[in-house]
Amino acid sequence: MRDPETISLALTAAETGHLVLSTLHTNSASKSVDRIIDTFSAGDKSMVRAMLSESVQSIISQSLLPKIGGGPDRRLGDFNRHPRGTQPDP
Repeated sequence: MRDPETISLALTAAETGHLVLSTLHTNSASKSVDRIIDTFSAGDKSMVRAMLSESVQSIISQSLLPKIGGGPDRRLGDFNRHPRGTQPDP
């Protein structure tokens, strides 16, 4: 998702109960949320925050870590899932 129109369509689909899977090039789950919000103009950011808070169930972030002893990098998943009604500790 790279532009406001695509992100807006994905959020609308999620709000209507559709499963939305997408990719975003960021370093963490929290940066993914920041990038989505920052894609929109200042006047639309509060609406986008509200849409995200109602529809996002999970964000999965992956990073490549160097392999001990050299060789190909290895993947490490960062799974951030907070059931509805709970907030992560700051």
